[in-house]
Amino acid sequence: MSRTMCRYLKLSSAFSVRLALMVAVGSVIINQPLSVVAQNIPERWQAQEYQPPGNIGTPTSLDRGGTRGGRLTSPTAIDRPIALVPTTSNQFGVTVNPYPSFLIYLPSSSNSQAIQEVEFRLEDGDTGEEIYTSTFKKSATSGIVTIALPAEAGLLPLEVNKLYHWSLAIVDDLQETKGETNGWIKRVELKSPLSLQLQQASPQEQARLYAEAEIWYDSLAKLAQIYRSRPDDLALASDWEKLLTSAGLEELVQASLVRSSLTSAHK
Repeated sequence: MSRTMCRYLKLSSAFSVRLALMVAVGSVIINQPLSVVAQNIPERWQAQEYQPPGNIGTPTSLDRGGTRGGRLTSPTAIDRPIALVPTTSNQFGVTVNPYPSFLIYLPSSSNSQAIQEVEFRLEDGDTGEEIYTSTFKKSATSGIVTIALPAEAGLLPLEVNKLYHWSLAIVDDLQETKGETNGWIKRVELKSPLSLQLQQASPQEQARLYAEAEIWYDSLAKLAQIYRSRPDDLALASDWEKLLTSAGLEELVQASLVRSSLTSAHK
């Protein structure tokens, strides 16, 4: 096999198993047993398998959503919403789910009596045409929330290999924007080697396998789902820290995971 046909993900120092990916055929080939391979989460999210389109990250693109500031040591000091998307790939990630979930950190309200809403919007990444929008009531406390695209609301599934842009804004009762953030997502085809591995894996192993294949949105959503239900699990806490740190999101490692997902009907 030529050097141009394969590449290797960097793995954390705690784990030394290497995962070989055959980029030329678009398949994920796992050389080790599932119980061994699933121990790995990339040390740094490099998005080598799924490079973001060249126009992502330009000033024009970023104007459509929020920006991200510097590192903060305490989640209680974060006063802006943050999209949980790799900063190392211009806030771009992929999914194999036709109706993926989006995770966003929401800060606490400065005025506990103020009524604030969260507006979520999904649009065509090339034309900017609105595909889905919904509004939710915001809690006064801070935390990481999950917004799931609703399959039951007549919303069409995301198209394979199509780029989408999404954004979230916090607005008050005067309809003034108090903070916003954004990200990019593309649905890719789930290849059969990985599909077979996922069928044999536990939920935690599934999250790790998604991470190794650089399928960001599904790795994050799966890991958040099980970590939310088992917050005292040290292995899950370690995986959560590694995954967020690999994507440049270490400031959110200690942020609480809101138990209920936000889901709304199509507007």
